[in-house]
Amino acid sequence: MSSAGNTSPITLSELAGLFREVVDQALGKQSFWVIGDVANHNQKNGRHYFDMIEKDRPV
Repeated sequence: MSSAGNTSPITLSELAGLFREVVDQALGKQSFWVIGDVANHNQKNGRHYFDMIEKDRPV
C-alpha cells in the first residue's frame, strides 16, 4: 500500500460525509432516476442488500 504523505486518516463516516457534500454541490436537490441492474441480492432481518451494476458497461 502506498503512503499518502502527511495525510491524516479519516473515519468511514467522515468520508461518507465528504461524498455527500460533493454530490449535494453537484446535484443540489435535483431528483433523478438511476438505470441499472440489481446483483447479489440478499435479505436479512427484514433488510435488503444488493449491488447496482451496469451489465453492458465494460469494467
